[in-house]
Amino acid sequence: MLREEHDLDDLERRVAILQRQISELQQSADPPNGVLFPASRLQVTASQPVSALARSALRGSSLILSGEMLATVLNFGTQILLVRFLTKSDFGAFGFALSIVLLLRGIALFGVPDTVGRFVPIFHERGDHRSVIGALAVSLILVLGLGVLLASTLMAVIGVTGSDLIADETPRRLAVILAFLIPFEALLELLTAAFAAFGASRAIFVRGSLLTPGLRLVLVVLLYIIGGSVIDFAIGYVVVSLISAVAGMLLFARLIRANVDTSSISLRTVTYPTKHLLTFAAPTAASAVIWLLLESMDTILLGHFKGSAAVADYRAVLPAAKLGTIVMFSFGRLYTSAASRAYACGATSELTDLYWRMATWVAVLTFPFLAIALGLAQPLVEIVFGARYRDSATILSILVVGYFIHGALGFNGATLRVYHKLKFSVLTDVGAAVANIALSLVLIPAYGATGAAIATTSTLAGHNLVKQIGLWRLTGVPPVPVRFVSCYLAIMGGSLAIFALTITAQHMALVAAGIALAIIAVSCIGLRSLEFEATFPELPLPQTFRWRERPRLRR
Repeated sequence: MLREEHDLDDLERRVAILQRQISELQQSADPPNGVLFPASRLQVTASQPVSALARSALRGSSLILSGEMLATVLNFGTQILLVRFLTKSDFGAFGFALSIVLLLRGIALFGVPDTVGRFVPIFHERGDHRSVIGALAVSLILVLGLGVLLASTLMAVIGVTGSDLIADETPRRLAVILAFLIPFEALLELLTAAFAAFGASRAIFVRGSLLTPGLRLVLVVLLYIIGGSVIDFAIGYVVVSLISAVAGMLLFARLIRANVDTSSISLRTVTYPTKHLLTFAAPTAASAVIWLLLESMDTILLGHFKGSAAVADYRAVLPAAKLGTIVMFSFGRLYTSAASRAYACGATSELTDLYWRMATWVAVLTFPFLAIALGLAQPLVEIVFGARYRDSATILSILVVGYFIHGALGFNGATLRVYHKLKFSVLTDVGAAVANIALSLVLIPAYGATGAAIATTSTLAGHNLVKQIGLWRLTGVPPVPVRFVSCYLAIMGGSLAIFALTITAQHMALVAAGIALAIIAVSCIGLRSLEFEATFPELPLPQTFRWRERPRLRR
């Protein structure tokens, strides 16, 4: 079945290339303003370079990044207050129970959000509103059905096994309460994908970046004022998710009324593309579950072997270690569509430029997180989380390296899916999951939370290295182009210099000065290589970051 889908997409790609060549021949005689493809209402100019698409993707990603930054600030504030409000054992118990719930939520999603993000825009662009409604209906039923089933199963298993599965009573009670999150959070993820399919960025911002994070912050403040317990917080957490789900459904209904003509659609005339959705969702779901395993199994195994205190040491700094990933996720929302357009046109060189340009942007923008975590982890952890989390500084430094590598090497997994290399992607993800569990079983009993951090970082680095090799061999996207090598060399040099200062310097002021110089150097080299002024001509570039090239003499 996957083979048939691949052959169909390959045929459509060849047709698009022929259309592009025909339009180029037409332009050589009488260049038109644009060419309207028969199979789409999208107007595409044949002579438009993909670099223009990359510029558009980068500019749009900056808008999404602003919303993600707001949500991150609110979530991080909630995390800090929660760490200070709860006891260490209660915070670890909550993190343990939440990890189980988030793992099951990922299974309930079954890759449906990515599937909606691909098929719904295609159906809507063709004017096939019956298939739009059918695809959304199938997706809602599948996600909610799996969510309710998994939540019920978790409650039943805990009720039957009791202390045999989870020894401590507090994590056990929290897991039962937070089980209600599984269908609610899965629904929210699906609604976000639907908003993105219709280009409703305002709905994504209001629901995802403002409403849910803001309500969670208010919840922690209220519990601090009234002196609530961790059980009260878990109940409030579920209520916040329910409120967000109701608000999301209201926004979704408004979005459907504005974009889909439902006047002539009934239950009998709706087209349900179940086969197409499940065919694409299955391998996507496998990759999503693998990532959830990578992020959740370390915490679960840590709680099993070392208890709630070790989980607290690990979970306290995990959001801080993942701060840089918001840049990658923000850029990734628009990367896939731009890469798909380049692939459909057969523009391999332009896709390579798009891939490494966005990867380098991610690396440059996330380097400050890496530099600060490497050089100032100890004082920052003690200031933010308190002296009792002093041992988490090393964990933060190790984790941030892994997540930086994951982002700096680019969207290799998404590009492999664009090229329909689903088998390689799934096998690579399965191998990464097995390696992560094996490393965790070896390192966690011996080194506790630090071992969990080493297992995660090693898995992230190895996983991305294998995918990068596969990307080069299977798609033709080469390693780092020469024009971006200087950025990566500067990042490597700056990281090594900061690490050396951390070991040898006797004063934190010297380390801070080294971090500032490294960030400035990487920014100068990066902005020059990435042609910042050409991408954002309306934004003035400070003189510090300008690089004046010497005029070249003509022979």
